[in-house]
Amino acid sequence: MNRTAYRTAYLLRKVERFAEAGNVQLRPYQQGAIQAVANSVLRQRGFSFVWILPRQSGKDEALAIEVQYLLALFKNEGGELVFFNPTFKPQTETSMRRLENRLSANPLTAGRWRRRSGYIFQVGNAYCTYLSADPTAHVVSATANRLLVVNEAQDVGILKYDKDIFPMVASTNATRLFAGTRWTNNTLLEREYQMGLEAQKKDGLRRVFLFTAEDVRKAVPAYGETVDGAIARLGRQHPLVKTQFFCETVGMGTETLRATSLQNAGRDSTFLKIVEVDTSAVNVVGKPTYRAVFRMAWTGASQVAVFGVLKALVEKWHPQYIVIDATGVGEGLWSMLDNAYGEKKVLPVKFTAQLKSALGYGLLGMMDSGRYQEYHPFDETFQRQLDYCRSEILPGPGKLMRWGVPDGTRDRASGEPVHDDDLITSAMCTLLDRMEWYTPLPAVWTKPRDPLEEMDGHF
Repeated sequence: MNRTAYRTAYLLRKVERFAEAGNVQLRPYQQGAIQAVANSVLRQRGFSFVWILPRQSGKDEALAIEVQYLLALFKNEGGELVFFNPTFKPQTETSMRRLENRLSANPLTAGRWRRRSGYIFQVGNAYCTYLSADPTAHVVSATANRLLVVNEAQDVGILKYDKDIFPMVASTNATRLFAGTRWTNNTLLEREYQMGLEAQKKDGLRRVFLFTAEDVRKAVPAYGETVDGAIARLGRQHPLVKTQFFCETVGMGTETLRATSLQNAGRDSTFLKIVEVDTSAVNVVGKPTYRAVFRMAWTGASQVAVFGVLKALVEKWHPQYIVIDATGVGEGLWSMLDNAYGEKKVLPVKFTAQLKSALGYGLLGMMDSGRYQEYHPFDETFQRQLDYCRSEILPGPGKLMRWGVPDGTRDRASGEPVHDDDLITSAMCTLLDRMEWYTPLPAVWTKPRDPLEEMDGHF
């Protein structure tokens, strides 16, 4: 064996050596995960692996190294890899650009790779095809006889995977790799994660590689500082902090909705909720606690009549802020309140899909951390709204949450329409988190300066 062949064999024996040749220093958690998948491919085990990593922790870089490493290993023997992302633009394009950079930087692949048809990468006799897992994408002709990668698997539809993607490995039982960040309990990533846990219990061979922000912090201290900032800003129990940094799921079923009181604005009624703002813990958690202390509803009443009642309530309760849904027909009532109390007290809310999603996430975070409390037990009406409330996470990187009682819903027992007015007022409380709150300090008396004392000796 000549010197070049010996060095090549030496670098290909371990993935960390291979990565270092391309000026990439793998972190400990990346190294073990990449090598485990490569071993399954080399030994034709046909395992399904799950990588769950927090955001910006090097998951996509590890995937690029995995693909590059396997292309280099099988450049003579040949093989087919298929790599899926939820969308082509920008996710698949980003993955291809990352692989291209890695192939060009490593001396074992630099100058030895080609890009064909825009989405196929070739190193010798080994190929990797990049495709989109969008529900409308036609991908049934591809074959993965070495490795199938499903990136951001939490955003890939289960039906799309089972029907169009999984059959690509059927002929050889190729190794599968599902990578992403945990979200809810009903995603493809979560299904494969649970199956991976069961499989490794049976034979003791690791298939699941789950790391949290604490694992990344050990390798990258600056990452930990970023996470600390997110916790200080949003709270440890905020859904985005739980899922994106600590790889914990947020439940989206009916039972969770009962606990979190999510809602959608009613269309034929007006609902009022007065909350007490407790700032005693602001210095500790950075945000106050909200307690609902009064609620009232009007159905079929004119806005003028409702405004009259609201004026009386304002005089009695002296609220610091009035938050009102000013979308559509709500503009009339908002205009009357704005004329009476001014824009500093009256805060109009214009509902959009993005805002409603943010309200849902915000309320989940407040409820999980105990910062939102209802003063009353659930009555039949409120309980019914909770029972019929539904939610889903829309596909795509925005992770928009769509939730509420579906239009036209009727109670199964009585046949009466079911709305979700009480729920939307609870969610609107999360807008108060945007205000600047502080903990009042006790008064401190200081002895004033006596000007006569300073004049002593001058006369």
